[in-house]
Amino acid sequence: MLRSVATAFLLFGFVAAACGEDVGLDAGLPLDAAPGGGDAAVDGAIDVGPQADTGVPDDSGPNEADTGVLDGGAFSDAAASDLGVADGGAGDGGTPADAGAPPDSGAAPDGGDVLPDSGPLSRGLDWVRTNPMFVSGLVVAMGPPPAEFVRAYYEDFHATAAHLWATGMPAEAAAWGAVGPPGSRFVSWLDSDGNSAANPAAGVLGGGPAGMPGRIGYQVGDEPGLACNGDVPCAIADLNRMGVGIDAVRAADPSALIFLNFADLDVTPALLSAYAGLDADVVSYDAYHRGAQAYEPLEAVRAAGLAQGRPYWRYIRSFGYDSGSAGVTASDARWDAYSGLLYGYTGHSWFLYTISASAELDPLLFVAENDFNAARTPLFAAVAAINQVLNRLGPVVTQLTSTGVRYRPALPLLQPPGTQDWSIGAGGDPYLSDLAVSGVGVDAALGFFVDPYGDPVVMVQNVSHTHGTFPTSHENVGTITLTFDFGAAPVGVSTTALRGLDLSTGLTTSIPLTVVDATHSSVVLTLQAGDIAVFKVDNGRDFVRGPGG
Repeated sequence: MLRSVATAFLLFGFVAAACGEDVGLDAGLPLDAAPGGGDAAVDGAIDVGPQADTGVPDDSGPNEADTGVLDGGAFSDAAASDLGVADGGAGDGGTPADAGAPPDSGAAPDGGDVLPDSGPLSRGLDWVRTNPMFVSGLVVAMGPPPAEFVRAYYEDFHATAAHLWATGMPAEAAAWGAVGPPGSRFVSWLDSDGNSAANPAAGVLGGGPAGMPGRIGYQVGDEPGLACNGDVPCAIADLNRMGVGIDAVRAADPSALIFLNFADLDVTPALLSAYAGLDADVVSYDAYHRGAQAYEPLEAVRAAGLAQGRPYWRYIRSFGYDSGSAGVTASDARWDAYSGLLYGYTGHSWFLYTISASAELDPLLFVAENDFNAARTPLFAAVAAINQVLNRLGPVVTQLTSTGVRYRPALPLLQPPGTQDWSIGAGGDPYLSDLAVSGVGVDAALGFFVDPYGDPVVMVQNVSHTHGTFPTSHENVGTITLTFDFGAAPVGVSTTALRGLDLSTGLTTSIPLTVVDATHSSVVLTLQAGDIAVFKVDNGRDFVRGPGG
């Protein structure tokens, strides 16, 4: 008989204060009667005019403002030093990494010119560049699944890989593979020593073979330093203990992707720095804030990934608390998932998909836990639609390198910690010359990237969502006006249209520009709460696309 997840969570450091309950969040509010209600669909195209949200979130409790209390302590700015692109943004106490030249991507995925070769890729970046984007939901200690559950996970939820907990190796992984679609893949957690919680005496990988069919890799342990109460030597010792597990897994399965997952603790900046010396492939973190406090960990892990030449992945909230709290709405989920894209994250794991009986956590995608046949909640459809967008954008996103993130607040005094306001030249972008945001309480965030040719790509998000921090705790439509200066643009750059990505298809679309004067053109983007737009200046070259594009 499986141990209770409540007990297992304590054993593996997966306590509610870090991978579950946000200290200071959701205290005593009633659980949503229908988590995530409201609009289940994602607005796919870039709107050309205001469009009201098609549904009202079914949330029986009041909006919850983020109280500003971080899990286990403040997440101090851990940004790496500037990597070479001039950046005009103001400092926030630590300069967010602005990366320069993109890594090598090999042969041109879009069939265009041969891509520049800037040197060998790390194991993790090579995997990201050459595989569909990692989109998953964590399935915790549920045992071997029936075929219909697995079919729905891939076909209805639109995950691209199974994500198994510390009991996943080897029997659960084999059981998923036995009933999964051809080519299905998995990541499994392991204990800190590299063994499996299902049968720890069996040794590394739970006694399973290296390179099981569909194996992507393994998360070893979880949240180093969680029990150290802010003591850095203790946290580093914990990290090094997991590093021994990483080495054991590497010896057992040399070609697997191996990674640790970090919590948002005071000691995490020191841990991220030390992590650079371990033989790991991905930087991962979990933090389940729903407001302004989300941006510091987003930036800190982004900076660490760029500095270490590793892709960076994250867990996204799709759970509630047995103790009672308001749920996750469709706009919350859009904001959460798409903010990861904005920062350049290339792995997305909903925490959690479903779970065996837990005294702390409730799955919000199903009406019951510990039941493979449980009915779905409205949030399932909303998250599934988001996953489709992640999959459509994935072929482009996996080929990009983040060069900067900027934030334009409606109220400058409420600039979220860890963010910087936009200014000309931010992220090394040579064209954007003015930014204006309208809409009641609407803030905008911008992510800047370069593709393998060095062409700039920009993402823009309306960060409003139901459980945001004031003044963004609403579902108001936002209008973002962008002006471009083409005075120094090379010959062949269009001044009348941008190239955009249609979120409903993933295909390239033309976004008309309004000519302002001889050198300036502008565009008005109207975005639903949580939604994004993706575009590049049209220089005659399309978006670079990797696998699945």
